[in-house]
Amino acid sequence: MPSIWQLLWQMIRYAQRLYWVDTLLWLGIVGLPIFPGVLIREFFNSLSNRSVSQASPWVWIGLLLAVGLARVAVIFTGRITKTQHRFLMSGLIRHNLLYELLKRPGAELAAGGADAQTSPGAILSFFRDDALQIENTVVGTNEIFAEAVFAAVSVGLLLSVNARMTLLVFLPLCAIAVLVHQAEHRLKRYRRASRQSTQQVTGLIGEMFTAVQAVKVAGAEARMLNALRERCDRRQQQVIRDQLFSAVLNASFESIVSLGTGLILLLASQSLGAQGDLTVGDFALFVYYLSFVTYFLGFLGGFLAATQQSEVSFDRMTSLIHPPDQPPNPPNAYSDASRSPVPCGKPLSRLHPITPLPDHPLTHPHPLFLKP
Repeated sequence: MPSIWQLLWQMIRYAQRLYWVDTLLWLGIVGLPIFPGVLIREFFNSLSNRSVSQASPWVWIGLLLAVGLARVAVIFTGRITKTQHRFLMSGLIRHNLLYELLKRPGAELAAGGADAQTSPGAILSFFRDDALQIENTVVGTNEIFAEAVFAAVSVGLLLSVNARMTLLVFLPLCAIAVLVHQAEHRLKRYRRASRQSTQQVTGLIGEMFTAVQAVKVAGAEARMLNALRERCDRRQQQVIRDQLFSAVLNASFESIVSLGTGLILLLASQSLGAQGDLTVGDFALFVYYLSFVTYFLGFLGGFLAATQQSEVSFDRMTSLIHPPDQPPNPPNAYSDASRSPVPCGKPLSRLHPITPLPDHPLTHPHPLFLKP
């Protein structure tokens, strides 16, 4: 099984032009707020007569408004490309997953391939939850890339202000990396249990609707409802445990970042008051760009946790469509998306062309199909 990063890269390669256009727009969304930091420093320095420029404070206010309007335009355009990219990624996964399932006989479809517990109703959780998880992770890669680029720019600007305080920024990063590594196995275990419990509930609901007459003839309504109630209760416990652990982990990331930010600002305020190394404008600049770095650290922790959960979704879909009588596919099958329409039975390939249906006029059209 390839790594999660190889799988994400293969998803990115499917629509590279749209992906990179969306990435450039998100670089603008994230990068335009970089400029107000310099403008804020010059504004405060101009108020204290320590600015190198002789411009009026109203000039800096006008530039701030111009940057804000430019960011609104970029955000509006970026949301269009982001929406297209989201639907394309989830549509790709669902299309190829359905394509692989429909290539097999109906008995194998009901058995769910390697997983004998998967019914047609249980397969719905793969198309809904797992596809959505992978969609969120793929479209989040360019966002984390944009945040990383301008977090590095912000670190460079902070180093120019005060290198000693800036080095403390890396302490929360180390703590987040250790926390994600320690929580990796539990993240996967909780997410897998949550998905399996949801799969059991949807599977039983599907079986109940397809066997309504048999249930009524056997008089098993009470037993079926009790079985459904037990599975729903089990799903509730598993989902709450999964969501609670993810929430606690994200809260831990934010707490680590907040404590690190408070420590850095405390040192910055002492330098401002006692030694006089920082001007008021430099302190405002430091506080402004520090938020970029701390936001990236919290976002990075959540993204790394999401990649572990997406790996569970990839594993589940692969086990669903992988025939039980064939050996696992080699890892290098993921390296080239153009080898086959669906490379090695994995839901990561180009969409197959849909043959248009012949246009046969209806002899007795239904009233719903009549034009008003």
